[in-house]
Amino acid sequence: MHPFDVVKSRLQSMEGKAPNPFRVVADVAKNEGVGALYNGLSAGIMRQCTYTCMRVGLFNNMRELWKDSPELYKGKVASGIYAGALGSGLVCPVEVSLVRMQVDGKLPLEQRRNYKHVFDAIYRIMSEEGIRAGWTGVGPTMSRAIVITVTQLGTNEEVKERLSKDYGMKGFQLVATSAIIASVVVCVASNPLDTAKVRMQQQKPDPVTGEKPYPNMPTTIMKMVKNEGPLSLWKGLFPWYIRGGGHTIFLFLFLEEYKKLYQAYAN
Repeated sequence: MHPFDVVKSRLQSMEGKAPNPFRVVADVAKNEGVGALYNGLSAGIMRQCTYTCMRVGLFNNMRELWKDSPELYKGKVASGIYAGALGSGLVCPVEVSLVRMQVDGKLPLEQRRNYKHVFDAIYRIMSEEGIRAGWTGVGPTMSRAIVITVTQLGTNEEVKERLSKDYGMKGFQLVATSAIIASVVVCVASNPLDTAKVRMQQQKPDPVTGEKPYPNMPTTIMKMVKNEGPLSLWKGLFPWYIRGGGHTIFLFLFLEEYKKLYQAYAN
């Protein structure tokens, strides 16, 4: 799914009217080589091994903690809020590294950062710009993670329960259907915050004044709506759905099988 994530980040980082996603792919392949579609892969893998593992694990454990609670808030929504916020807040430097590595190729040669891999990126960000730079855009990163976790994991659990109870659906059909529905909800709901996050994390301060064009999430969102229109918040939705939606579907399909394997062999 990583190439679609690169295209999505490129589209979201562009001010003004965004080009066709296929045009972005063609331009990247022509100007930087096909391998550029895998820019930031080390950071992408690191994010899955840290942020995704943490939020999925925390969500499942919190759901067990509140499994007897009938209220939606105390169960799925609260679990999503806590799991998303903790997971994304702790590993924000990985997120900053990922965004910068993905959009680096579209910058002028003299402005490119040319990080070698995720560890080089994290080290250079913190040594050159200070420790706080690793948490650039942590607000929208956590907000995005909360929305994603609630709408992805929470929606999947809710839909699965309803399809099983009301329609008697089970097995692969139940897992796949609930995953597909969750994939649509999570991508539409999270795209505006994802766009704001990308804008903030890839920005460079004004060389004269030192001011950042996107200092915080509310300003970023308002500036985008004012200058580019409301639909600018959903820039890159198509590649985001291919990436985020595809990731969601495979996540739940694989997770279900891994649980079966674990239960079969761990006991």
